[in-house]
Formats: sequence, structure tokens, C-alpha cells
Amino acid sequence: MKTLLTGFKATTEIRPSLDIEANQNEIRQAIQSVCDLLPHDASLPAYWSMTAYDPAGKHNHQSVQALTGVVLEYEKRYEVELLNALKQMPWHFLIVETERKSGQFVSVFFPLGFEPDVNRFMRIAGVLVQQLAVYGLSKGSGTPTFLVKLVGGQTVLEHAGPAIGLSFISETRDVEANGAIQAFQGPKPVAQRPALVAALPAKQTKEKQIAAHFRMLANLFDPE
Repeated sequence: MKTLLTGFKATTEIRPSLDIEANQNEIRQAIQSVCDLLPHDASLPAYWSMTAYDPAGKHNHQSVQALTGVVLEYEKRYEVELLNALKQMPWHFLIVETERKSGQFVSVFFPLGFEPDVNRFMRIAGVLVQQLAVYGLSKGSGTPTFLVKLVGGQTVLEHAGPAIGLSFISETRDVEANGAIQAFQGPKPVAQRPALVAALPAKQTKEKQIAAHFRMLANLFDPE
């Protein structure tokens, strides 16, 4: 199946500025070429996805024509955790440096071996997020219209493997992925500290001990 890469000059652009159609073994080189040219060609779109749109439509869910890949973007500070989690993934994916006004990010492109409908697409995205279990996911990641801004001059990394196919849906039917995308957005929760043991009463001074001793004697010989 062909992967469709669509490029926008801005997230507010109505239609893609550039469409690239690539076979599975050509995707990395296609994205790499864009990254190589970005520092030298201001007319080249920097925002990309793997969703094709109706030429007569707009950049919205109603105009989605084909879903050919899932893009997940994570904050750069969670890169080590993300790379470790990706080691368990058998699928074909690409690791790309991206950026936003808020800072640096790392995005993972998962090409698909079939064209799902929106519901299946969102199920696949949710399962991938749940299986990776890494925080720092950008808001909007895993949705059909999500765009990432490529960093120019980088080297795109690739993991060779099969594209995610239709069987992925049935093979992961036991994975609880409802709400996973929202759950892993933003920073990793701070671990709860164990409750502190209640402080023991301060040791009595020698004088207080003596006074208490005499009060005890007084009570013995002069009970109320």
C-alpha cells in the first residue's frame, strides 16, 4: 500500500502545499529529503502528516480522504523512555525530530498496511499509545488531522518491519485503550511519596520526669 505524506506551510493552511506518494521502502527517504531541503528552501512546507485530503475540501475531519499512517509526538525530555519502549515494537516506524513553540519533540511515524476508517484509526492510535506507555504525548497526537513540524537538517531514523495491518485490530482486542491518548498527554505524574510515620513524642527532660514521679507518689498517698 502507498503511504501519502501531506505537507502544510502552516497549521492554519486549508489545503496541503505538497503531496508525496511513497512505497513502504521509500518513506524514510521521502521524509529525509524534506528535512535536508528545509534549511535551504523557505517555500517548502514544514508541517506534515500521513493523511490525504479531498482536493476540494479543507484541513478538517470531513475532508479526510485516506488514512495511511499514525503520527505520535512526544516531548523531547521523554526521548529515552520512548526509545526503550519502541524496542518492543515489531512494526515499521520512523523516528523524526519535531518542534513546537513550546520546545523540542520526537515524533514516531507508523505507516499502515491498509486504509482504516476513522474509528479503526483511532483504535490503532490508542493501542499504540497504551503499549508504549510513555508520557509527554502532544495534544492532538494520534488524530487524523494532527500535524508535526519537521526539524531541518536532521537524520531520520527507521525501524524496518511490517506495516501495521488489519489483523492488528483483532490481535490487540484485549488491550484496554479507551482514554489512553488523553491519559498520556502532558508530563509524567509525580510519584506519590509514602506517608510519613507520625513523629514520636519528644523525650521528657530530667526535671519533668522527676516532677511526674512525685505527682504519682502524691496521688498514691493522697487520692482524690
